[in-house]
Amino acid sequence: MSLADLEDAVTAPARWLSFVSNSQRTLDNVLIPSQTRILQLSELAKDPDRTFPSLYLVPGGRFLITFANTIALFDVSCDYVSPRFIAETMTPFSHRETLLVHSSTDGEGIRIFESESLCSNSGFTYGCVFSHTYGFYYINMMRRLASFSIYEVFPNHQNPGINKIASLDGILEPDVHFWSLSFDRLIFLEGSILKIWDYKADTWAHWKINQSFEQVFSLSSLFLHFNRRLGHL
Repeated sequence: MSLADLEDAVTAPARWLSFVSNSQRTLDNVLIPSQTRILQLSELAKDPDRTFPSLYLVPGGRFLITFANTIALFDVSCDYVSPRFIAETMTPFSHRETLLVHSSTDGEGIRIFESESLCSNSGFTYGCVFSHTYGFYYINMMRRLASFSIYEVFPNHQNPGINKIASLDGILEPDVHFWSLSFDRLIFLEGSILKIWDYKADTWAHWKINQSFEQVFSLSSLFLHFNRRLGHL
């Protein structure tokens, strides 16, 4: 972390409190938004019947990401009468279980993580005997395997595109307790094993966690693990 980044992080709470205290409020002490914009879904798609299962407004309020059978990026700033289309890419996922959005390490790009759980019958098949003339009744024990993809886009480049930079298959997503996307790393707790995947270098680190944690935050040289009562470094 540079000195400028450290100063920005340290002064951010004070700057936020100063901004809030100087903002206009209603009679019941509710903050009045400095800007309000209403977007119609028809502005985001050529097909008026198209739906978006998920939308994500990138912090800062300028960029909007839509998720359907594609991932699309729009500039929704007030500089434009209608949302400005930036880039789009087709994806194999029609229904997503998890979505994460994070800035790239240089701060110029946006990284998008998505997962989809797929049913796999590669597990065991159990036979159950009933006193019935039809004989045996079989139950397929299904396992939900997850497929992950990470995309990257640089909205301010001359010809921006949403490009897949990493993918991973075969994780049992019901065993995963949380996700964290930071720097070039995807971090998740699978069962009792904390796993760290550097998806740019395609390298791994993992170790066993003996306590119950609910979230993890990654900094450049350390990890913060949290549960409801304790914070651990």
